[in-house]
Amino acid sequence: MTDGEKFDLILAELKKLDTLEKKFDTFEKKFDTFEKRFDTLEEKVEKIDYDVHNLKHQLIMYVVDLKSTDEMILNEVERVHEILYKHQRDKAIHTA
Repeated sequence: MTDGEKFDLILAELKKLDTLEKKFDTFEKKFDTFEKRFDTLEEKVEKIDYDVHNLKHQLIMYVVDLKSTDEMILNEVERVHEILYKHQRDKAIHTA
C-alpha cells in the first residue's frame, strides 16, 4: 500500500470520527432536552403529590366536621323526641 493510499485511509477514518462526533453532539443536545423535560415532569409530579396530600387532609377534616355535625343533630333529635314522649305520656306537661 502506498503512502497516498494510507493517507486516504487515515482521512476516511478521520471523517468517520468527525461524523461520530457530530452524532454524539446531537445526541448530547437531545439528552439535555430530555433531561430538562424530565426535571419539569418530576417537578409537576411533586406538585401533584403535594396537592393530593392536601386534598386528603382537607377531606379528612370535612369528614370529621360532618361526623360531629351528624352527632350533634342526632343528639338534638333525641332530645326533641324525649320532650315529645314526655308530652304524650303526661298531657298536663307542656314542654314545647
